Amino acid sequence: MTASLWDKVLRRVQTKRFSTISKLKRASVRRHLQKLSDARSRFHGYPDVLVAFETFNKGHVMDSVLAPFLRAGFQNIVLFADGCADETSAKAARKLLGEGHFVLNCNNLHEVKAYSIAEKIADWLDVEFILLCQDDDLYPDEFAWLDAALLLMRENPGVATVGFNGGYDFSSQISDSDESYATAHFESYQRDGRAVAGLKPYYELLAVKPAFNISGFGYNFSSAINRAPQIVRTSFLKEIGGWPRQYAPFNYDDLHLCLTAWQRNYSVVHMPLPTVRRDVGIGGTRLFGAMGVDKRPAHLGRNWHLFYSEFGAFINSGRLSAQVNDARLRGVSNL
Repeated sequence: MTASLWDKVLRRVQTKRFSTISKLKRASVRRHLQKLSDARSRFHGYPDVLVAFETFNKGHVMDSVLAPFLRAGFQNIVLFADGCADETSAKAARKLLGEGHFVLNCNNLHEVKAYSIAEKIADWLDVEFILLCQDDDLYPDEFAWLDAALLLMRENPGVATVGFNGGYDFSSQISDSDESYATAHFESYQRDGRAVAGLKPYYELLAVKPAFNISGFGYNFSSAINRAPQIVRTSFLKEIGGWPRQYAPFNYDDLHLCLTAWQRNYSVVHMPLPTVRRDVGIGGTRLFGAMGVDKRPAHLGRNWHLFYSEFGAFINSGRLSAQVNDARLRGVSNL
């Protein structure tokens, strides 16, 4: 075979190869566009709610964590893949295909900065509520619990936030006597049938029991709630200047949010959700830098000093408990 004939054969083979690759790429693009079109028609639920996940190395449970929200067609979801070294980001990106779905790759933001960004996204999407979710909880397929909380908040604009994890009252005065945070030790026990959790000698929290009911879900007013799952009113966040970023990277910002609400004549509600399967994935928030005492990061002492300086007098004077008790006596609308 002559050189010129061989060149013609090679060009013909290459042309067919490139043509085949082009066809495969076009077919792949068409499939992807069809998938996006299907997603656009599927994700239109809860248009006034943004679901926010801050996650670290939870690829092994990511499909299960997201599944209930995807089946329910949530329109707005943001997931922070925060310093992930596993397949978390890739798995989430394959699932979150709606127009209001975001997968943000970041590094070492932790909760406070991530939630501050989620607040900005919520403002851009023009949603009224942010639902903060844990990356190691499995939620039930039905969202009657969320419907009940939304009904409560829509009918009662004075409710700033509803927590579905733990709800607590400060059962005694709080202290900031140890500047180095060196004597911090955790204690958990029962008192008169109620759970007590304390970080001695700083504070002691008494678990709140439900006293009211809405749509079959018990709830009560609470001095403070544990973060996540937790729903927060975005207009309240705007009023107070946003998520308290001074507590970055994390911890005591959730308490700050609750007590700021009470100080501004809003209320905080605890609505326990026993149907959540918690702590299903190993991993969670990583801790860089020096550790403090009792396996706690060093910045917790700084954050507690901030919290005490802001709210110590409000708690220790009895004003907080008076407001919470008044809310319990008045109740809310008869829904």
